[in-house]
Amino acid sequence: MRISKITIENLRSVAHMSVNLDSVTTLIGGNNAGKPTTLKTRLCCTNRLLTGLPPSADRPILQPL
Repeated sequence: MRISKITIENLRSVAHMSVNLDSVTTLIGGNNAGKPTTLKTRLCCTNRLLTGLPPSADRPILQPL
């Protein structure tokens, strides 16, 4: 299974963002553009797929670091 697109809404500095992912994706942007948020979201999605845990109110997809 491969994650091919990430859509983020109202998370940290990101109001709305959609990123199409290829085998190699480069994120370029200014300060406060959401690059780390995008990477953390990708990592959290991958972890959820690998562990099989669905998101819920007591286990949000993106945990604070």
